[in-house]
Amino acid sequence: MIGTVADLASLANLSEAPEVAFVDLNLRDGPTGPEIARLLSERFDTRVIYATANPTQIGAPAPTCVGVLRKPFCDRNVLDAVTFATVEPGSLPRPAGLETPPPSVVGRAQV
Repeated sequence: MIGTVADLASLANLSEAPEVAFVDLNLRDGPTGPEIARLLSERFDTRVIYATANPTQIGAPAPTCVGVLRKPFCDRNVLDAVTFATVEPGSLPRPAGLETPPPSVVGRAQV
């Protein structure tokens, strides 16, 4: 599934569980990205990759957070991050462009 969730309200329209989500922090309705990431993680077990210029604004990351792509990033960083997020944890080294999530993350992010 490929789609866009531009704000918290449009998350309710999500009909399929995304395997991976790139989540910006500041969306159409304000800084709701962290809440959307948490909800995607809890409801769908979606692997979250934050895409932001300000990773310190993430707060407590989603439990299924895989990492952070710091803006600006290139196509190669996106492709490498998706590959990393969709394989068995520990089977690939972390890509150079994908920063480790903050230390408070547990679960799948411990790869």
